[in-house]
Amino acid sequence: MKVCDILKSIRQKEYQFYNENIKYHFLQETYDNKEDNINTVGFYARILERIGSREKKLNKDLYQFTYSEIITFLRSLNYKSRDTLNGVLSIIVGYTDFCLKHNYKSKGELNIARFNISSKDLDELVDAMNQKWRFIYSHYELEELIKKYAVNAQDAVIYALIFEGLKGDDFSEVRNLKKSDVNIDNHTIRLNRDFTIYNTDGKIIGKENKEIDIEVSDFTMDIILDAIDQTDYMTVNLKSTDLKRTNKYEAKTLSDTDYVLRVSGTTKPNKPVGKAVLNRRTKQVAELAEKPSITPTTIHFSGASSYVNALLEDYKLDQPTTEIFKEACLRYGLTPEYTWHRLKRIWTYIQEVDSVGAQ
Repeated sequence: MKVCDILKSIRQKEYQFYNENIKYHFLQETYDNKEDNINTVGFYARILERIGSREKKLNKDLYQFTYSEIITFLRSLNYKSRDTLNGVLSIIVGYTDFCLKHNYKSKGELNIARFNISSKDLDELVDAMNQKWRFIYSHYELEELIKKYAVNAQDAVIYALIFEGLKGDDFSEVRNLKKSDVNIDNHTIRLNRDFTIYNTDGKIIGKENKEIDIEVSDFTMDIILDAIDQTDYMTVNLKSTDLKRTNKYEAKTLSDTDYVLRVSGTTKPNKPVGKAVLNRRTKQVAELAEKPSITPTTIHFSGASSYVNALLEDYKLDQPTTEIFKEACLRYGLTPEYTWHRLKRIWTYIQEVDSVGAQ
């Protein structure tokens, strides 16, 4: 069987390779030398096809890639497993060795993937990917995550409200939000927020509680209304491999209280849900989305970073100033003087990840 026929049988399609004659030659040799050859060739082909788009952009073959170009490609894969990343690197090493063997690459040239990419490089890439999965990178990504993985509006509303800027101690602003605080006509929600008071020397001397209105997006308002209307909470069996089947869910009646967030399966007094409920529901969506590192805090900073970008558009600036970071902190219930540095670091990190993903 010819290698091109094997590839067609695996995915029923033609692969799009850069310098396809070299790639097919490499795959044929791989097929001839590997015991588990069909599965191995299929995996190799998928990786080489993904590399192909970067080869075309750089107008050079993989065996000509520099150290930084190989690292950039490995980073773009978004793999969180060191073993998987090492498997891809072994393909690059094997391909470059193959090109040296068959004189596609000059004999005197170094196999950079073999000698220059270290275990430390792979560890740093994996650490970066695991860090990356902690954040939500835009309002669009938030909407997609909610639509795909939030089984209940009662779960979705937590993500939406925290991303919009609700905070408080243990995210009390989310837990304490009442149905009567929601203004459908103005698309606002009313909060009681504590603001830090400073003396003339800039030292904190106390807090002052103020009633404020926060405007939210159409998407968030729709989710709030859905959460208010929800009467039964669907519990999810996270061990299931087929979460779309209705028999993997169990419906439990939600308590009837004045609050947007309500508990299920029991009769509770008319009071806010506890922080454990909020954390559990956040974790459930994160695990379904295979982004287990997401927490209420990372959702909150994700939203604050997105708000910084909105302020840049409003002020028609290319880069945020200290005052913009402080304004975002204030909007998100953070203490500007002590938190704007952290927000800046997270915002910078998110921009760097986005720019790599766009390459």
